Amino acid sequence: VGTLIPILLGIALGLSTGGSVVGPIFYIVAWNLIMAFGMKFLYFKGYELGGKAVDILVGEQATAIREAVVMLGTMVVGSVAATWVSVKTSFHLVNSAGKEFLNLQNQLDSVYPGFLTAAFVIICWWLMSKKKISPVVTMLILVVVAFVGVMIGFFNPGLKY
Repeated sequence: VGTLIPILLGIALGLSTGGSVVGPIFYIVAWNLIMAFGMKFLYFKGYELGGKAVDILVGEQATAIREAVVMLGTMVVGSVAATWVSVKTSFHLVNSAGKEFLNLQNQLDSVYPGFLTAAFVIICWWLMSKKKISPVVTMLILVVVAFVGVMIGFFNPGLKY
Protein backbone atom coordinates (compact mmCIF):
# COMPACT_ATOMS: atom_id res chain seq x y z
CA VAL A 1 0.00 0.00 0.00
CA GLY A 2 2.89 2.40 0.72
CA THR A 3 4.03 2.42 -2.91
CA LEU A 4 0.76 1.41 -4.57
CA ILE A 5 -1.20 4.57 -3.65
CA PRO A 6 1.43 7.03 -4.98
CA ILE A 7 1.72 5.04 -8.22
CA LEU A 8 -2.07 4.94 -8.71
CA LEU A 9 -2.37 8.64 -7.82
CA GLY A 10 0.40 9.54 -10.27
CA ILE A 11 -1.35 7.67 -13.08
CA ALA A 12 -4.74 9.14 -12.10
CA LEU A 13 -3.35 12.70 -12.01
CA GLY A 14 -1.76 12.17 -15.43
CA LEU A 15 -5.11 10.97 -16.83
CA SER A 16 -7.07 13.86 -15.30
CA THR A 17 -5.30 16.70 -17.12
CA GLY A 18 -7.56 19.36 -18.47
CA GLY A 19 -10.40 18.50 -16.06
CA SER A 20 -10.89 14.96 -17.39
CA VAL A 21 -12.87 12.57 -15.17
CA VAL A 22 -10.90 9.56 -16.47
CA GLY A 23 -8.24 10.00 -13.75
CA PRO A 24 -10.56 9.76 -10.74
CA ILE A 25 -12.55 6.95 -12.36
CA PHE A 26 -9.31 5.06 -13.09
CA TYR A 27 -8.19 5.52 -9.48
CA ILE A 28 -11.51 4.30 -8.05
CA VAL A 29 -11.74 1.29 -10.40
CA ALA A 30 -8.05 0.32 -10.11
CA TRP A 31 -8.03 0.65 -6.33
CA ASN A 32 -11.20 -1.41 -5.90
CA LEU A 33 -10.04 -4.11 -8.34
CA ILE A 34 -6.67 -4.38 -6.65
CA MET A 35 -8.28 -4.51 -3.22
CA ALA A 36 -10.91 -7.05 -4.32
CA PHE A 37 -8.36 -9.40 -5.88
CA GLY A 38 -5.93 -8.69 -3.09
CA MET A 39 -8.55 -9.64 -0.54
CA LYS A 40 -9.44 -12.77 -2.48
CA PHE A 41 -5.92 -13.97 -3.07
CA LEU A 42 -4.22 -12.76 0.05
CA TYR A 43 -6.77 -12.33 2.80
CA PHE A 44 -9.01 -15.29 2.04
CA LYS A 45 -6.05 -17.48 1.03
CA GLY A 46 -4.64 -16.72 4.45
CA TYR A 47 -7.85 -17.95 6.02
CA GLU A 48 -7.82 -21.03 3.80
CA LEU A 49 -4.23 -21.84 4.64
CA GLY A 50 -4.84 -20.99 8.29
CA GLY A 51 -7.83 -23.33 8.32
CA LYS A 52 -5.68 -26.11 6.87
CA ALA A 53 -3.01 -25.41 9.47
CA VAL A 54 -5.61 -25.64 12.24
CA ASP A 55 -6.83 -28.94 10.78
CA ILE A 56 -3.25 -30.21 10.91
CA LEU A 57 -2.97 -29.11 14.55
CA VAL A 58 -6.28 -30.50 15.83
CA GLY A 59 -7.68 -32.81 13.14
CA GLU A 60 -7.08 -36.39 12.15
CA GLN A 61 -3.63 -35.50 10.84
CA ALA A 62 -2.72 -34.12 14.25
CA THR A 63 -3.73 -37.38 15.89
CA ALA A 64 -1.70 -39.40 13.39
CA ILE A 65 1.33 -37.13 13.81
CA ARG A 66 1.04 -37.24 17.60
CA GLU A 67 0.83 -41.05 17.60
CA ALA A 68 3.80 -41.29 15.24
CA VAL A 69 5.89 -38.97 17.43
CA VAL A 70 4.96 -40.91 20.57
CA MET A 71 5.86 -44.19 18.88
CA LEU A 72 9.13 -42.80 17.54
CA GLY A 73 10.01 -41.34 20.94
CA THR A 74 9.18 -44.59 22.65
CA MET A 75 11.34 -46.55 20.23
CA VAL A 76 14.22 -44.12 20.69
CA VAL A 77 13.90 -44.39 24.47
CA GLY A 78 13.74 -48.17 24.16
CA SER A 79 16.80 -48.24 21.93
CA VAL A 80 18.76 -46.05 24.32
CA ALA A 81 17.66 -48.21 27.23
CA ALA A 82 18.67 -51.32 25.31
CA THR A 83 22.17 -49.95 24.84
CA TRP A 84 22.49 -48.92 28.48
CA VAL A 85 20.76 -51.83 30.19
CA SER A 86 21.89 -55.40 29.85
CA VAL A 87 19.31 -57.98 30.87
CA LYS A 88 21.00 -61.11 32.19
CA THR A 89 19.71 -64.20 33.90
CA SER A 90 21.26 -66.04 36.80
CA PHE A 91 19.31 -69.21 36.01
CA HIS A 92 21.46 -72.33 36.16
CA LEU A 93 20.89 -76.00 36.78
CA VAL A 94 23.07 -78.21 38.94
CA ASN A 95 23.18 -81.96 39.20
CA SER A 96 22.84 -83.95 42.41
CA ALA A 97 26.59 -83.69 43.03
CA GLY A 98 26.33 -79.89 43.01
CA LYS A 99 28.11 -79.50 39.69
CA GLU A 100 26.62 -76.94 37.35
CA PHE A 101 25.58 -78.45 34.01
CA LEU A 102 23.54 -75.57 32.55
CA ASN A 103 24.25 -71.88 32.85
CA LEU A 104 21.47 -70.31 30.80
CA GLN A 105 23.18 -66.93 30.41
CA ASN A 106 26.37 -68.53 29.03
CA GLN A 107 24.30 -70.58 26.58
CA LEU A 108 22.35 -67.52 25.42
CA ASP A 109 25.56 -65.48 25.08
CA SER A 110 27.15 -68.22 22.98
CA VAL A 111 24.22 -68.12 20.54
CA TYR A 112 23.31 -64.43 20.58
CA PRO A 113 24.91 -62.02 23.06
CA GLY A 114 22.30 -59.66 24.44
CA PHE A 115 19.42 -61.97 23.52
CA LEU A 116 17.33 -61.20 26.60
CA THR A 117 17.76 -57.43 26.12
CA ALA A 118 16.74 -57.72 22.46
CA ALA A 119 13.79 -59.93 23.40
CA PHE A 120 12.53 -57.35 25.91
CA VAL A 121 12.87 -54.50 23.38
CA ILE A 122 10.97 -56.50 20.74
CA ILE A 123 8.27 -57.46 23.24
CA CYS A 124 7.87 -53.80 24.25
CA TRP A 125 7.61 -52.78 20.60
CA TRP A 126 5.02 -55.50 19.96
CA LEU A 127 2.95 -54.47 22.98
CA MET A 128 2.94 -50.80 21.99
CA SER A 129 2.57 -51.05 18.21
CA LYS A 130 0.49 -54.17 17.70
CA LYS A 131 -1.50 -54.37 20.92
CA LYS A 132 -1.78 -50.56 21.32
CA ILE A 133 -0.69 -50.66 24.95
CA SER A 134 0.53 -47.29 26.18
CA PRO A 135 4.22 -46.77 27.00
CA VAL A 136 3.37 -46.22 30.67
CA VAL A 137 1.55 -49.56 30.94
CA THR A 138 4.40 -51.25 29.04
CA MET A 139 6.91 -49.87 31.54
CA LEU A 140 4.74 -51.06 34.43
CA ILE A 141 4.65 -54.55 32.86
CA LEU A 142 8.46 -54.48 32.66
CA VAL A 143 8.69 -53.47 36.32
CA VAL A 144 6.41 -56.37 37.33
CA VAL A 145 8.38 -58.85 35.17
CA ALA A 146 11.66 -57.62 36.68
CA PHE A 147 10.28 -57.80 40.23
CA VAL A 148 8.91 -61.32 39.78
CA GLY A 149 12.08 -62.40 37.96
CA VAL A 150 14.28 -61.20 40.80
CA MET A 151 12.00 -62.75 43.43
CA ILE A 152 12.09 -66.21 41.85
CA GLY A 153 15.79 -65.93 41.06
CA PHE A 154 15.62 -65.78 37.27
CA PHE A 155 17.23 -62.33 37.22
CA ASN A 156 20.13 -61.49 39.48
CA PRO A 157 20.55 -57.76 40.00
CA GLY A 158 23.81 -58.35 41.80
CA LEU A 159 22.34 -57.69 45.22
CA LYS A 160 23.62 -59.55 48.26
CA TYR A 161 20.92 -60.88 50.57
